[in-house]
Amino acid sequence: MERALQPGDVAVDVGANIGFFSLAMSAMVGPAGHVLAIEPALNNFKKLRDNVKGTNITCFNVAAWSCNEASILLHIAEDSGLDSLRASDVHTD
Repeated sequence: MERALQPGDVAVDVGANIGFFSLAMSAMVGPAGHVLAIEPALNNFKKLRDNVKGTNITCFNVAAWSCNEASILLHIAEDSGLDSLRASDVHTD
């Protein structure tokens, strides 16, 4: 990311989770830049929104999907880092 992002750039973090990379991008683009953080899972989105308050990051609770005719199921795991487009055999106890 450091090679790709410059101060003043606009960056997009698709699948932002709780904002780790969004915050890193925010620092790289600086106050003249902006980050768009896209996170479809509500459990992650709430944490994302809290984690990036007061920054140059705008959060969107939507999926990045390009087809209006189809829908897709997001599998929500107990461990939010394991949310996936496919069902997982991983159990988090």
